Amino acid sequence: MKPKMYFRNEKELLESAKEWKQRLFLADWNIMVGFDDELTLDDYECGGISEIQYENSCGNITILSEKSLEKADPMEKHPHELIIIHELLHFVLPMYEKKNQTIEETAYNITKHQTIERIAKSLYMAKYNVDYVWFRGCTDED
Repeated sequence: MKPKMYFRNEKELLESAKEWKQRLFLADWNIMVGFDDELTLDDYECGGISEIQYENSCGNITILSEKSLEKADPMEKHPHELIIIHELLHFVLPMYEKKNQTIEETAYNITKHQTIERIAKSLYMAKYNVDYVWFRGCTDED
């Protein structure tokens, strides 16, 4: 199976979210997913954002649309499926960010976020049998 950069429609987005919720043991969570046409990678550094209520096992994931991602000039590819995996991992590996964090809290959250991204890429690479170098560059060719 060859990886692709973007979901063509909301149906593909929902199918991918369902698959990864199952793989990450989140199938019993009520997680809504959707696209955002307005924001950019400057707003969502990893291409998506999660709002999570751990007490209720629910949340929302918003990912950048193809249109928004194509405007960006990322250093690495940001396929939609990778963004879904990354955002779902936030449900599994909570990050507690607050206003006016100490430098130590900020450093901890950056390190944890890097770990989440590495895990997401590892899962994506395993599914599609690609190497890390696949993420370098911004085309579907590979």
